[in-house]
Amino acid sequence: MTIGCNQIVDCILKNCANLVPGIKDMAYFINYDCVDKDLSTFDPANSLLCTQLVLKTPSPPCYAYCVEGYNFSNEHKTSLVKKTYQKVWEHGFIFRLFDNTPETKLWVQNAVDSRFMVIIENNYNKDVPPVAAGRTIFEILGWDFGLELNAVERDANSDELLGGWLLTAGCSDKLKESLPPLAYFVGGTIAATRAALASMLAPCCP
Repeated sequence: MTIGCNQIVDCILKNCANLVPGIKDMAYFINYDCVDKDLSTFDPANSLLCTQLVLKTPSPPCYAYCVEGYNFSNEHKTSLVKKTYQKVWEHGFIFRLFDNTPETKLWVQNAVDSRFMVIIENNYNKDVPPVAAGRTIFEILGWDFGLELNAVERDANSDELLGGWLLTAGCSDKLKESLPPLAYFVGGTIAATRAALASMLAPCCP
């Protein structure tokens, strides 16, 4: 028998720890063209585990830009999309901006015409030795082609958003992602991962 590609090769055992839903209020946006894919690295045994995300060094410099929500206002959903000749993935990210300053409007307008990756932080952290703790915390959305804003809305009378903005980011209609969101884990520890992420942040981030 000839073994084809992408065969199931491992077991998934019951996780006795409690799963924790949701993601943190802080997310990180990186302009798609700023990521140096040639220098970024992956675990040789797992193409879904990014071990180093490297930004290009143009002038002006590239950064990861933080966008902060409030009270679990960020949402993420991944779904399989079955096309005629292939199966691909939709990466979805819904977020809310609790402001309506001219600067907020400019951010939205710039984002409408841009393409970006998003790094999210899960509430769930699976820690089962000897596997290093922290590999499940951070994920990268839009690695292949980047995400774009697919819907933007502001209801000035909204009791929930208090007149803020509701934005929905996802893949383009034609170009979906080849894989689910990537895990992001640098240097074998969550502390090293947080330090790597902090090194990419724009000066405006806290």
